[in-house]
Amino acid sequence: MLNVMEYSGGKLAVLISGSEAQRHVGFFLKDGQEPELIHLAWHMRLSNNSTSEYVDRFGKFVAYECQNFLDEQAEDIVSFVKTIWRKNRFNVPYGIGSDSFSTFFDGEGSVSNRSPGSGLTCATFLMSVFASQLYPVICESTWQKRPEDEEWQEMVLAELSKKPELADHVAELRKIASSAFRYRPEEVAACSALYDSTPIVYSDAVIFGEQLLDRVRDKGVLS
Repeated sequence: MLNVMEYSGGKLAVLISGSEAQRHVGFFLKDGQEPELIHLAWHMRLSNNSTSEYVDRFGKFVAYECQNFLDEQAEDIVSFVKTIWRKNRFNVPYGIGSDSFSTFFDGEGSVSNRSPGSGLTCATFLMSVFASQLYPVICESTWQKRPEDEEWQEMVLAELSKKPELADHVAELRKIASSAFRYRPEEVAACSALYDSTPIVYSDAVIFGEQLLDRVRDKGVLS
């Protein structure tokens, strides 16, 4: 049984929304009166939405607490996420790479590598934040490539290719496509909510992700 806790007022949580074809994840933060939903919406679009704004733009969601962090740890992560958003609203590229997450953001919250081909997904944005704070929620060395990864990568590259100014970025992404893994949003969300000092390995993450999707479906969130 998946031991995740639906949001109940804590400072640090992760959200999941989307459809059966494509899920989306982000941070659900609350250290003031109103929650802040910070997520990588797309290329150079690091968004900070209120609950109502998010539902209007991205649809229904459900949030799960990152329940195993100490209060001071959660506060540090929340502060770092908000710093990243303030500095990088239009600076985080979208990409399909599957490594170097712990160094994507520097200690000041700025993007450390702006070279073409560097970038994150909504899911690896979460991973990068946690890893940069020394909380690697997923054991990256255990990850495996799946047949479906290539189809998803091609969809991403096709969308990015619609912008001629991203030609160099897309060309670099194509160079790494054959070796890059996909970290699925539901797997990263589940591992973020469950993380308790030990990175979660691929085989467990896949199971947890499937179980989380079942819960999200039961909530009527996936369209």
